[in-house]
Amino acid sequence: MDDPTRLDPIIQLAEQKKQDAGRDLVGARNQQSIEQQQMEQLQEFYSEYSRRFEEAASAGMNARQLSDYRTFLHNLESAIKQKDLQLREADSNVEARRDEWVNKHQRSKNLENFSDQLSRQILLNKSRREQKEADDRPLFKNPYPSK
Repeated sequence: MDDPTRLDPIIQLAEQKKQDAGRDLVGARNQQSIEQQQMEQLQEFYSEYSRRFEEAASAGMNARQLSDYRTFLHNLESAIKQKDLQLREADSNVEARRDEWVNKHQRSKNLENFSDQLSRQILLNKSRREQKEADDRPLFKNPYPSK
């Protein structure tokens, strides 16, 4: 390959794919953050209702109230388990997106490095060729051509 600029479209495409992967990673991290916040809210809600349940139970409550608290707490436990699964999926998605970005970044860097090396090699070859041509020329021109 004698023209490293022929790689430019490939390098640009690799850079675009890296940027796309970066946006996907940011989106996955945002979703992970949302899932984490929701998990914390559910856990706080559960803790508060558990505390209220204990207070109400120690003060005395009828069977209906007891059943309602237990049902509600059970539903919160189920929601927390579901949110935990969603959070784990979000964590896995972040890792997958991060790995994808790292791969795209490395490919982009490798292509840029290859193009740079190719450019340097072309310049080196040109310099060597010019030096050889200069070395092959006589040092002085004979004013008296031989007959």
